[in-house]
Order: sequence, then structure tokens, then C-alpha cells
Amino acid sequence: MQDRLDPEADEILAEIKANLSRAVQVRELWPGTAFWCRKLFSYLKLYGRRFSKDDHVLFVKLLYELVTLPNLEPYMMQTYARLLIQLLKKKELLSRDDLQLPWRPLYDLYERVVYSKTEHLGLIWFPNSVDHILKALVKSCRLYFPASSTKEMLDEWRPQLCVFDVVMQKAISNMELFLPTILPVEEHCHGFQLWFDELMSLWVSVQNQPSWEGHLVNLFARLANDNIGYVDWTPYIPTIFTRMLRSLNLPVGVSRMVAPRYLTNSYDPGHLVLWITALLGGPGNPAQKELTCLFNSMHPSTIRPTTDAGNLV
Repeated sequence: MQDRLDPEADEILAEIKANLSRAVQVRELWPGTAFWCRKLFSYLKLYGRRFSKDDHVLFVKLLYELVTLPNLEPYMMQTYARLLIQLLKKKELLSRDDLQLPWRPLYDLYERVVYSKTEHLGLIWFPNSVDHILKALVKSCRLYFPASSTKEMLDEWRPQLCVFDVVMQKAISNMELFLPTILPVEEHCHGFQLWFDELMSLWVSVQNQPSWEGHLVNLFARLANDNIGYVDWTPYIPTIFTRMLRSLNLPVGVSRMVAPRYLTNSYDPGHLVLWITALLGGPGNPAQKELTCLFNSMHPSTIRPTTDAGNLV
């Protein structure tokens, strides 16, 4: 069986490579390029990534160029984005030494679609799923941004960090989505070390639970999970767990008073779990003690019952 399947797969792959390259060269986005991209997607489902690393890199670069083309129809953009996400799904197959992707074209695409100035006028229509697909695409490509991208992103968004302006929400949201946190140790000085102290000080100093705080917490959680042992969280651990407890909106005191929901800004539980697990471990680490206190605060038995004699049986 394998003797028949291997030549068949080789023949299909050769046909896809030849026709896809021909369609791109003659700039036939529809139907040629879209048709053979669907063929490549079907090939991935049937045979997996049964091609060389060089072919893998070339496929990714080609799809990245296609998906970031300006004025591309939304349907075609989603088709290329889904295929590119599939090609980048297994991170262990391609390292940063094998592939690097510029962040600016992807950011320009995200800006054009998510913050479109013409969609509300009815001049263009984007499917409801386009935001989700673009965010998934950024998360897939984020690992392969060059080392210089962090500084370029900060130069782009740092002027927007004003707590008295609504543009702060957009800037922090972009940072959460685009800033790379998986870098070699020797490149940490070009990565999170450029923004960690600044953003952490901002988070600690702001106490009124703004709408962008959740995005900042998600970024910190991803940083902690991707760089276990390389970030010193010790000075901030009491504040981290205090903020986590406050975001849970638990009953307080013997009367079980609950803060109104509109006064709270709950964090994403999934990111909280990542952050907590990344903080645990190491000699003299106070995270376990703070976690125990957090669990005790959450347990119902820690709330004293009322002593109303009329309710006794």
C-alpha cells in the first residue's frame, strides 16, 4: 500500500507546486491561486506535511505574501489565512533560524480589517469570523517576527499609552496580540526587557480597573508561561494575587456582600491559570504561600456563619 501511496503523494505535490507557482506568476488570484491553495489544504489533511523543509518555508512565505496583499477580497483573504495557519500549526517543524516574517504587513492587514473606516458605511463587508481568523493568524506568525520587531512595535504604540485617552485600549490590545514573547535567551534584551518594567509599573500604578487591564494581564500571563525562570516576578507576586482575588468578585464579609459587576473587570481564567503555574517553583518563591491564601479566601468554609439564634434547628 505504501508503495502506491508515496508516488501518488509525490505526484500530487509536484502538480500543486507547479500550478500554484504558475498561477502566482501570471497574477491569477482567482480562480487559479485560490483553487490550488485549496488543493494544498486538502493535501495537508490527507498526507500531512509530507514535503521538505525548504518547500515548507517557501509555502509559508508565499501564503504570507498572498494574505497581506492590499485590497484582497475578504473571502480569498480568509482562505489564504486558514491555509497559512495550518502550515504553521506545528511549531517544532520550523524554527526562527528557518523562517522569519515581517510584522508590519500583518499589522497593516489587521488594522485595515478590524478597524475598517469603510465597513460601517456599507462600502465593504467582512464576515463575522474574520476577527477570530486574523487573531489566530497573528498568534501563528508571532513566533517568527524578527528580533528588531519589538522595538518597532513599541515605537508605534508607546505614544498612544495615555490613561486619559480611549486610544489606550487599542494600543494595549495590539501589544497583547503582536508582541513576541518567545525569543532565544541572547535576544531577551531585544524582546520583553524593552517593555516589561514599563508596562508592569503601569499596571501596578493604575487602580481603577480600566477596560484595557485584562489585555495587559493576558500579555503578562503569556510572557510568564513562555519564559519560565527568566523573569523575576518576586517583587510583584503579592500585587498579582491581590488583583487576581479582586477580579474574582467573591462575596466579602459575613453578610456576603458582592461588588456590583459593572465595578469589576474580571480577568480571563485561562490566562490566570497560565500565570499562576508559571510563578510556582524555585527556592524562596512566595507564590505558593500567596496561592494558598487565595484558595483559603475562595473556600466557603472561611466565611463565618451568622449567629442568628432564630435560624438554629
